[in-house]
Amino acid sequence: MRSAPAEAFIWFLFSVPCLFCAHPTSAQEKAVLPQTLNVLEFGADPAGKQDSATPIEAAISAACAKSKAVSPRTIHIPPGSYSISHTINISCDDLSIEGSGKGVTTLFPTSSGDVFFVKNNEKSPRLYSVNFRDFQIYRTDDPKSGAGIHYLNVVGGNIDHISVAGQYIGIEIESSLSLYFNDVNPGGNNKSEGSRLWWVHRSGPDGDNPSENFVVNTNSRAQQRGTYTYGILIQDTDGFNMANYHVGFTKGPALEVKSQYPGDVAVGLTFSNGGFDEAQYCIHSTRAPGDTGNRGAWSFNGVLCELSDLDGFYNDDPRLTNVIAIGSAFFLNGRHGLNLSAGSGFKLGQSIFSANNRENHGGDHVMLSGTVTDVNLDGSSFVRSDGRNPVDYDVVLADRADQISVQDVKHAGATKGDIDSHGSGQYIALSAVYSGRSTTLGADRLALAGTTPPIGGRRLEAGTCAAGIAVVASAQPSMAAIASPAGTDAGDGFQIRAFVSAPGAVTVKVCAISSATPVTTRYNVRVLE
Repeated sequence: MRSAPAEAFIWFLFSVPCLFCAHPTSAQEKAVLPQTLNVLEFGADPAGKQDSATPIEAAISAACAKSKAVSPRTIHIPPGSYSISHTINISCDDLSIEGSGKGVTTLFPTSSGDVFFVKNNEKSPRLYSVNFRDFQIYRTDDPKSGAGIHYLNVVGGNIDHISVAGQYIGIEIESSLSLYFNDVNPGGNNKSEGSRLWWVHRSGPDGDNPSENFVVNTNSRAQQRGTYTYGILIQDTDGFNMANYHVGFTKGPALEVKSQYPGDVAVGLTFSNGGFDEAQYCIHSTRAPGDTGNRGAWSFNGVLCELSDLDGFYNDDPRLTNVIAIGSAFFLNGRHGLNLSAGSGFKLGQSIFSANNRENHGGDHVMLSGTVTDVNLDGSSFVRSDGRNPVDYDVVLADRADQISVQDVKHAGATKGDIDSHGSGQYIALSAVYSGRSTTLGADRLALAGTTPPIGGRRLEAGTCAAGIAVVASAQPSMAAIASPAGTDAGDGFQIRAFVSAPGAVTVKVCAISSATPVTTRYNVRVLE
């Protein structure tokens, strides 16, 4: 809590003009200065003792009443901790909500429902260009509804440097398009069933498809395993792109693709240079009753999927076609690295598939069954785990799995053999390539790994980080890295980030969303070679 002198000093900083700065002309003042409104002038309380939702709405209403001659109109939320008692609605174009930094401006919701709901008004079927940047939303009470930021029927928006912790839904994209998210990190903990970090869907059976939305540089991860149900839930889209990401630590799938309404489509999914980890499934695609929409044109480039409870990549939807995942790793997953029972046109060559049979599922590295057809695994590697729970086969072909190509692969030494075919389909005979080196995890460097020294144990102020470096031979700054606790989790209110900071070195940062002390622990890192 700030003292009165501190509050006065902050007011001084924001209210006294700079004596040494060039000042705008009167014409410029009329055009520019009225476009930025400070929520403190409308009664917002940065100490959090009084509700600030209504004052922020008042600032938004005042901004929306102004001319759009200079766009966007901006609402500024200064440093502080603001109590939010109800949803803040936005229904005008060309508006920006800006804080002073993720660790500096914090909104604390005290009720269920969205924190920000951006939606079209009765005058227009679409809203245009609503932006957010530089603040965080934080709660710990497991709400059963509501998103941190919810877009409905919106075209265009830049969302930068935002953290959302503990909401039922982190970010909701509903029938909206051309949204660009950079350094937006939904996370924290929410134990409510159905909670999700990202949700992409239509507004109804006749709603528009969410389209051409982009997410980069995101760490979307629950803080405690067994909290969020989904990392990303996609129910309808004809263009969703995510790059430089880390998604996982959820009790359900890290990425779930399942329709909500008949006719929902899921086309044009692109994921590159990132990782899914420590979830029920890394990627789970399934058919819902009555599905009729198209599925396909999915691309996974340089994706590291590891340590799922069941399968790395699972699909049972016969409509799914044209999936490319060349040069990716489905690594150390509990039952199967890859499990396909339907669909066609899977180009998965030069990838890594590994199951570690952690729960004694009787797993195999790759399971192809049902009606799946046209699967190419050429040039891939099947990697043995530590041997405590050995898998049965590298590849199992069952039922009517057909047109399967498994050539020029690196053999893993599964317990019962390389390939088991007991179905009615056809496959191109296995041609295993032995490189003369061990294929035990870690020895062949198919995935690069290391462990940091202990990180944590000292108090961090909001927005600051503790860091450690793991030595990972052959790691290069162009590679993607992820980190997970080797023991106890850091605790609530922290974001974990990993990146290759120099050749052979991976930096792991434990960053505080609000002031707290992270539990001291080491972090395991994985780097996709």
